[in-house]
Parts: sequence; C-alpha cells; structure tokens
Amino acid sequence: MRLFAKFILILALFCASLPIFAQEETPAPPIDPEGEFTEVYTLENITINYPTGLFVSDSQSQITIDFDGTSTDYITIAPPAAFDLFEIPNDTLQVASQNIFNTFSGGLGADVTYDDIVTETTLAGLDATYFMLEANGAKIYVYIFAVGEEIFAATLITQEVAISADAIGDYETVADFEVALMVKIIETMTVDGEPIAQEVSAEATDIAPVTEFETRLVPADVVELGQEVAFVDAGLTFSIPAEWVVDDVQMIVATSDVALASMSSGETPTTQDEIVIQIISPNRMPELPLDKITAENVLQVLLESYPDATKYQYQDTTFPTYYVPLVGDNVPLGAFLIVTQLSENPADVLVVIGLTLDYDTAEPTLFSILNTVVYTPPVGE
Repeated sequence: MRLFAKFILILALFCASLPIFAQEETPAPPIDPEGEFTEVYTLENITINYPTGLFVSDSQSQITIDFDGTSTDYITIAPPAAFDLFEIPNDTLQVASQNIFNTFSGGLGADVTYDDIVTETTLAGLDATYFMLEANGAKIYVYIFAVGEEIFAATLITQEVAISADAIGDYETVADFEVALMVKIIETMTVDGEPIAQEVSAEATDIAPVTEFETRLVPADVVELGQEVAFVDAGLTFSIPAEWVVDDVQMIVATSDVALASMSSGETPTTQDEIVIQIISPNRMPELPLDKITAENVLQVLLESYPDATKYQYQDTTFPTYYVPLVGDNVPLGAFLIVTQLSENPADVLVVIGLTLDYDTAEPTLFSILNTVVYTPPVGE
C-alpha cells in the first residue's frame, strides 16, 4: 500500500528543506469563515467554493487550498479518485479512517492508537471521523467523511504562520480559524452537480489548461571546475569551480560566503556575478506526492505555488531537463529551479534551487556542474 502521507503530508516536509523565499511579511487577506465564498474551483465532478485570498490548485486527483502560496498552511481535499490512485483501502468509512490514521501515525512515529484519538463526528451533516496529530512544528487535522458510498478526506496541515493572529477574530488560535474555514469549504462542495450539504450549492468552472513548455538550448561553453564535492548522505558527487564555497549540511554551493548567505536568508544576491544553488538528491523524490517519479512530474508538483511561471525545456539534452525562473511578490530576484533526469532511470531526478541575477551568464557554469553529477542510489534500491 502506498503511503497516504505521500500526497498530503510529505510534500510539506520535503518543501521545508528548500530555501524559504517568502521572507517579507505581508498583510493577511481579509478571510472570513462565516462570510460569502465567491470563488469557485472544479476538479472533475467535484466543485468547491472558497473566499478570495486563497491559492487553489489541483494535482494527483486532489485539490490543494493554500493560505498564502508558500505551503506553510494548507488544506487538501482527497476524493475517491485519490484513494484509488494511491491504493488506499476505502471500502467503508471505518476502513478508510483506520488506514489513513495508521499511515499518518506510523510515518510520524506517534505514540497513540486509533482508539486514543480518532472520534466519530459529522461534517456537512455527513458521517465522518476526525483526528489531530502534531509533528515537526506542524499540526495536522484530518476529517474522513462519506458522501453516499464514496469516501473523501480533508486535511489541514498548519504551522499557524499564514494568517496573522490579529486577523482571526473570535477564534482562539490560528489553527481553529483555519479548521473552521476548511469545514465551511467542505460544506460548499458539490459532487456531480449535487450539493453534499443542503445549505449551499455551487456552480462549476473550467480548470485552467496546463502551461506549455518553451524551448531552450544547452550552452556550448564549458567552465573549468577544480573542486570535488561529495554529499555522502545524498549519494551525490560532482565538481564545482575551485574558488566556490560549500555548505555540506544544507547541500548548498555558491560563488562566495556572501552568496551563500543570500540563499539562507532568502534575499536577492548583491551582485550580478553571484551564483548559489541548493541541490536536492534523487533519494528525496519518493517523498513527493507522485505515483510515478519523472522529471516533468516532479516539476509540476514543485510549481504548484507558481502557477503562472514560464517553464523551459532544454531541447538538446540526453535526458529531460527543465528550467523555471521563479517570480512572485515575496520571491527574491534571480530565483530559479532546474529539474533534470540523471540516468536511464526516469526516477533519478535531481532538483536544483538557485539564485543568480544573470541566469544567461551563469548557465554555462551551472551546466558544467550538472554534467559532472554522479548519483549512487542507497544500497537496496
């Protein structure tokens, strides 16, 4: 059985290892769980309404509702198709609840039993179960509910940072506010055009088409590299210019200590010639919510917070390679992603997150480095 956590929990833990670009504080959106939900989102036969100010997308047969676009606090709605995709037994509400609880509690090492924390309740007037866990500084709230004979799950994963404490009104905590909003969104849901709760209904809307790739060519210039780097735990070895600096803990390499600090702080590089990259090994890719790991699938998951990003595919590489400049209100200038396949195995996907103010100039250095990468899978893979 594939882990249910792969498509609800692990993405947040994986992304927590990436540089946090959203450093500047921005005013909390005026979201009112008791107010009017004017926005509409449809995934196949399921439609929800939600208030303005949230970031909604879908992937792997699930709807994700992000409070601030940074995946610190977000809601996931998993319909029956998601259970099928990830082979989660869901014959009955109790069976689905037991399997979801086992996956979360087992993955987190929680010292609790099903009977300890899973309770029967109702959601949108429907039979449901509920539990809450805490791990890695986050709180996880899970509802499993039955719509007729079909089983759904709604999960809130929150670090309680996306909403200001001043904006939660009469709610005691940010988490309470976000749970209330999740419940209200579920109450707006329709399936096959029929509301699951009698109080509300919603109209369908079209899903935005997938953005096509633009093309790019690998630079012809080759840069001399004089320093060998080994990230042993990641199974990676590669070469970088002799004068570059290395952070073995975060697996970051950079042109200088100043450039290295810009990645750690999420700030724009100070000069045009600075380059800094963080490298995510193929051995981390199974943590992503993917049934099949490929370079394109990994890219699509990582770009869920950047739906308007322009995506480039290099046309003259042996294996699929993609480049995406990242642009956003709280993203430093020069942020980018490179996702590439390293070998004949499509699952050997390497992710590079970087900062440089002049990507065109940095590109020959970046590809000279990438061309030296050797990945050794852990024993047993």
